[in-house]
Amino acid sequence: MSLEEGFRYPLDVNMTELAERRMRNEIIKHRIINHHPFHYIYNPKSLCSPGSTFIGLPLLILIKSSVRRYRLREVIRNTWGQKVKSRAIFKMAFLLGFLPSYQYIIDNEHYVHEDIIQENFIDAYWNNTHKTIMAFNWASQYCSHARTVLFLDDDMFVNLDNLENYVSEIDENRSEDLFSGILAERGIPVNDVMSKWFVSIHDYPYDYYPDYLAGSAIFVSMSVVKRFQAVFPYVRYFGIDDVYLGIVANKLDIVPTETANLDNTNLRNFQNLSILIANHGFDDPDLYVRTYTNLISDVP
Repeated sequence: MSLEEGFRYPLDVNMTELAERRMRNEIIKHRIINHHPFHYIYNPKSLCSPGSTFIGLPLLILIKSSVRRYRLREVIRNTWGQKVKSRAIFKMAFLLGFLPSYQYIIDNEHYVHEDIIQENFIDAYWNNTHKTIMAFNWASQYCSHARTVLFLDDDMFVNLDNLENYVSEIDENRSEDLFSGILAERGIPVNDVMSKWFVSIHDYPYDYYPDYLAGSAIFVSMSVVKRFQAVFPYVRYFGIDDVYLGIVANKLDIVPTETANLDNTNLRNFQNLSILIANHGFDDPDLYVRTYTNLISDVP
């Protein structure tokens, strides 16, 4: 089917109107087709609690991580994440699913750091959309005063100074429709059954995807977070989470835009790390530490 001839991904209803009605707590007559029947194992409700001198939270950083990557999470906490905590201008947490054999590690992480958001779905690639929905749900319920949310993969190397500069620009513009990152246009569904990105024509019958943002780093205004969260139950589940967000954005008439200085293509782009906000491919904890050490040693 041609996407240009009309996009009727279920539910085929006016999602903009539905979002507004849900946010007004009105009764919705449409049936829920995307259930999220999970509960929190760890929920750091107080992470975003305002202090006595609280004047607003410019950015909430939610990092999508595999339970297996506990070393990488520790590296993030001890590098740029340490600056996030010490400067206290942003808040940061990790998003996890559940694997029984790793839960004792997660239990300890929560006890020490209290920065784990975890639900009881199995931590696997095809549950990434559940993880993303959990993130939007949590942000809208427990950190709704954050002006912007950065959804980030754990193998993205972050230059915090450049991130702070970009967030300052966002704050100045105050766009209510911010949905920005690494733009993917006219992406074609993969029909190779051996690929982890395989999508059957039954699940997605169109010739290409609506424009979407690569899930490695996405900036979203809280207004958009709340609209997405409101309609998730009424947009059929799709296992590729960044494509799913693009589908939801399309149905809400929200246009994804490009953020400069995010690099998802050139893995470990050492040459340009000083000017990038974030760069993909840093899944080796030791490499992450060496790169961070070299970067800060180059700063005058």
